[in-house]
Amino acid sequence: MTAPLDPEGFAQRQLHLRQATAADVPRINKVAVLSKAFWGYSPEQLALWRDDLVVDPKTAIEWPTVVAESDGQISGFAQLDPTRNPWDLARLFVEPGAHRQGVGRSLLTWIQGLAAEAGQAEISIDSDPHAAAFYIACGATVQGIVAAPLPGEPHRTRPQLLLRTKVA
Repeated sequence: MTAPLDPEGFAQRQLHLRQATAADVPRINKVAVLSKAFWGYSPEQLALWRDDLVVDPKTAIEWPTVVAESDGQISGFAQLDPTRNPWDLARLFVEPGAHRQGVGRSLLTWIQGLAAEAGQAEISIDSDPHAAAFYIACGATVQGIVAAPLPGEPHRTRPQLLLRTKVA
């Protein structure tokens, strides 16, 4: 007997997307760390990346930041950095229990719409190697790679992607 693809019944729940609030920051930061840890990164490495993973309460309000909720629980979030040109996907993280349930794609589609409304033709993505296939499946194209070695992974790289919006 195989394990069910959706052991918590996530697919049967209604997904609701909304703008993040400052009150969401502790929970979305927990989602960010849990999501990144899912890929087997060490606690030491996660601690080094902490400032890049977590959302500052000020940017949660000032930057386009969207949360995905189901049954009142935050299952993922995405944030754009509008100070860059093109705008940058600063963060997109999904609770590990909600992977492969459409949460990430819903968040990315929402973020694309926000960027398009602001006149952005594309969004840049500095992707974790584990997330690149997801972004490519959603229409992003590889523009290059940057070296990102880790202990035990001297040849690790991070794909640099561009995702067109509906303005393009």
